[in-house]
This record gives sequence, structure tokens and C-alpha cells, in this order.
Amino acid sequence: MAEVVAGDSWVFDGAPYWVEALVYPRADAVVALDYPRRTVMWRVIWRSLRQPDPRSWRDPEHPVRWAWSVWAERRRESAALELPHASIIRLRSSREARAWLNQLRADGARTSTRPSAESARP
Repeated sequence: MAEVVAGDSWVFDGAPYWVEALVYPRADAVVALDYPRRTVMWRVIWRSLRQPDPRSWRDPEHPVRWAWSVWAERRRESAALELPHASIIRLRSSREARAWLNQLRADGARTSTRPSAESARP
């Protein structure tokens, strides 16, 4: 993990808890999907119905039960996250996430179509 975060460019879909102290100091941006419990649960139940987990729904490690049990704590952790050196983007709905991604795409398109100083030289 140290080798990965030592690089100039990397993305984690959720930093593993055992390496947060390694990852967060090197991050320049953190995107927190801070969705309401109803949204999270609807999605995890839908996924569990589409791709059944071999564990019983009564098993505390089943994705549905796990998501229910950790939602409040994850939300508190996200709200308490302070990284003075990094941008923290909190997205509270799918609509906000889509708008943010669309803005990134638009900004990237504008940036990639501008000639750089070197490419503009004869």
C-alpha cells in the first residue's frame, strides 16, 4: 500500500481501515458519498436480490445487515473527517454525485482542448 500511495496518481474506493493513516495524509481529495440510510439500504437490498449472497440474511456479516449496522458510524466518521491539506467533497444524493461528475467531465474537456504552452510553440 505504501508503494501505491507514494505514486503521483491513485484512487481508492474506500481506503482500507488498516491503512487510513497512510492514505489520508497523501490524499489531495476525498469524496464522501453521504447518502441517506434509505438510499443505502435500497441499493444494498437490490444488489443482494440480484446477486444473492450465500450467507443467511440473519448472518451479521450479510451485506444487508452489515450496511444497516455500520451506516450511522460511517456517517459520523465522514462528518468528522478533517484533512487541512485535502479537498473533502461530500455528496448527499445521486443527483449531487451526477452533477459533480458532469462538472469534472466538463472541466476536463475544457482543459484537454486547450493547447499547452509547449504544444503552441512552432
